[in-house]
Amino acid sequence: MTLHRNRRFQRLGLPEFLALVLLGSAALTVTLWWQDRTEPRYEEAEGRVVDGQLSWVHYNATDTRQKVSLSYEYTVGGKTCHGSWAGFWPEFGNPNALPAGQLEALCTKGHALEVLYNSEDPNESYLHPPEGGQSILYGGIALGACAAALIYCGLAYPAWRFRC
Repeated sequence: MTLHRNRRFQRLGLPEFLALVLLGSAALTVTLWWQDRTEPRYEEAEGRVVDGQLSWVHYNATDTRQKVSLSYEYTVGGKTCHGSWAGFWPEFGNPNALPAGQLEALCTKGHALEVLYNSEDPNESYLHPPEGGQSILYGGIALGACAAALIYCGLAYPAWRFRC
């Protein structure tokens, strides 16, 4: 008499592979959604330009843009903090946006700016909202991926697997 059962191991087929892909995509999207929800929140403070410079950048003969390099300061809880920024200034979509013809105002010392700073570390600041805030998008994709994985694993997989 043997003490162990005769077990039959099966290889993973297309139904199992599809289940793993759907469960993996659901886990990935839920993770992205959770990370976006737990990012530090940013508070607003009034800031001012300390030094600003404009330079022309040519990508090709017809495309020229002004690049902005500036340093700024802002006050949080009585403490003055400093920051710097370099890049192409946005023309719309945030509180500091300026049309292309008005970028010279950024070279004026004392020009007012809206500064976003990390509430946990006030020395970390941004002049433009950091990329993020995709919580609604990630939440919708995560919900769809979880629903697809549940429907497949609960209904389609058993019917497909036991039909073969």
